Amino acid sequence: MSELSDVIDTTRRVARRGAQTSANLALRDAHVEAVARELFITLGYAGATIEEISRRASVAKRTLYKSYGGKAGLFALVIRSTADPEPMWLRVTTADSAEDALNAVAASILVGPAAQRGIDLMRLIIAEAPSQSELARETHLNGRIGALKSITKVFERLIQRGLLPACDPAVAAETFADTVIGSMLLLRLACYESDLEQRIAARVRHFIRTLDRL
Repeated sequence: MSELSDVIDTTRRVARRGAQTSANLALRDAHVEAVARELFITLGYAGATIEEISRRASVAKRTLYKSYGGKAGLFALVIRSTADPEPMWLRVTTADSAEDALNAVAASILVGPAAQRGIDLMRLIIAEAPSQSELARETHLNGRIGALKSITKVFERLIQRGLLPACDPAVAAETFADTVIGSMLLLRLACYESDLEQRIAARVRHFIRTLDRL
């Protein structure tokens, strides 16, 4: 009986160590990614050296190469980890109007700290596109496809709730992405910061007024 208890105790200790190791690795991954993101954004791809990433993250260069694929692997990791963790359609469940819901969707992409990180990464992708053409193309296509899927769900939900007239939600989503978000995104990429929410609201109102033409 004591041998069985010893085996159980040993198994539990190993499991606890395994869980702790996984948690520690997850924390390390998040820290390394955050450090790499900050350096890539502030210094550019060429200026962010693997030595500086190693120093600031307190992780050996050997580990950065082995676990993350070096600087190129870290750059790809940073660029690919920009997905929105909260599906946009969840934000319309309590909106009182289509205008409120669409303002919230646009603002989530264009305004605030999380939006700023995404815009900083877009600038980085544009700057590095000549030397990272495949990654830039992949990021653009996947980012647009993912955004359109989420925005389409927004329109499906708003139509179901009777907050918008019946229309093709996919067409509405693409038109909204191009005319409202796209036009404002160009301003944000050019470092325009003034009256963002007012400009978004004006574009959303105009979009809703012309929705019956789609």
